[in-house]
Amino acid sequence: AVASGRMKSIWVDLADGTGNTVWAGGIGGGLWKTTNFKTSPATWIPVNDFFTNMAVGSICQDPTNHNTMYFGTGERTWNTDAIRGGGVWKSTDHGVNWTLLAATSTYYNISKLLCDASGNLYAGSIVSNSGSGSSGLFRSTNGGTSFTNISPNGIDSRISDFVISTTGRFHVCTGYYNSAIPGYRYTDNPSTVASNSWTSAAASFPVTSATNVNCILACNGNTLYALPSNSSFVVPTIYKSTNGGANWAATLTSPPNTGNTAFSNGQAWYCLAADVNPSDANNVIIGSLNTYKTNDGGDTWTQ
Repeated sequence: AVASGRMKSIWVDLADGTGNTVWAGGIGGGLWKTTNFKTSPATWIPVNDFFTNMAVGSICQDPTNHNTMYFGTGERTWNTDAIRGGGVWKSTDHGVNWTLLAATSTYYNISKLLCDASGNLYAGSIVSNSGSGSSGLFRSTNGGTSFTNISPNGIDSRISDFVISTTGRFHVCTGYYNSAIPGYRYTDNPSTVASNSWTSAAASFPVTSATNVNCILACNGNTLYALPSNSSFVVPTIYKSTNGGANWAATLTSPPNTGNTAFSNGQAWYCLAADVNPSDANNVIIGSLNTYKTNDGGDTWTQ
């Protein structure tokens, strides 16, 4: 039998307008694909069982050329059974064949991959608990041949999450677990930004070593949501910005963290996800131990 193991990545193929072609990454089970996602049950097949690293934790696709795809390897977390990655793989034939990008061979714990609207590739990485591998935010403007470290100055280089808004603004949250100086920054020029030219929020959500052990971001235009986990590995408060990350405030309510319907309850160091409906910035789905949604921008949440 074949099995994917725990899942940390999913990608809806940009080339299929029906939404039926979907890619998924298993942390211990490699890359999987279905072409009938909306069928119940969908039929999933392993793409390749012979990658030199099977810990697929992030997937993305070039919006300017749908035949160009990437997946990143390794878990960004430090659990004892975490699987170390070995870089970023690239396909130029829509996922049929894949090649390791040599410049990424020390990216052992890739937290995320994304392409911007021009096809530039961004990779976030976290140095392992033992101190091995590369840590930071890296940009490639040549399809992964080479990368530039663009990690914001003055804050930790461990990249917990980043998102690119439809406005083109790039948002990044740094720090993981026991980071001394976690932080949040943004830029309107991700393809040219340097480490010293990121913008700080005028009023940020809490980003201290005790309040930002892990963080997930989600956005729709100028509306963003941040889910920072504290040192108890729960998300006590969800934060929101309506002006592109310049100012943040707590949502009116946040899901509970105790009992059978607890949102995170000690698991937010690993199980944490959020996304915003692209057609409605008030409609947000968040996931951890349990899944919650809001239809009013965070005023109320339902399981």
